[in-house]
Amino acid sequence: MKALSIAVLLGIGFVADAAAMPPTGRRHTGTIEHVDLQTHRLTFRADREATAKTFVWNKRTRFVREISFVEASALGKGARADVTVHSPFFGEPFVSRVILLQPAPTARSRQ
Repeated sequence: MKALSIAVLLGIGFVADAAAMPPTGRRHTGTIEHVDLQTHRLTFRADREATAKTFVWNKRTRFVREISFVEASALGKGARADVTVHSPFFGEPFVSRVILLQPAPTARSRQ
C-alpha cells in the first residue's frame, strides 16, 4: 500500500509539472512567399517542406529584425525568416513570432 501511495504521488507530481508548462509553437526556417497586410496573412515555405502554407497573425505577434521589433510591413516576398507557428484545435494556424534572418531582395540587388 505504501508503494502504491508513493507511485501515485510521483505520478501526480509529473502531471502537475507538465500541465504548468505553457504551450510553445513549432519553429520553422524558410522563405516568405507572400504577405497580405490587409488580412494579416503570411504565406511561408519551410526549408524542409515542398509546399507553402498560409498562416495568420494577430495583434500579439512580434516581428523582429536585427534585435529590434518592426512592423509587419517590414516583411517581404523572398525574405528568409524563422517563424514560430501554433496550430490550435479550433481556428487557423497562426504565427506568434517572425524573426527576419535576411531581408527580401530589392529590385536593385536582383539586377
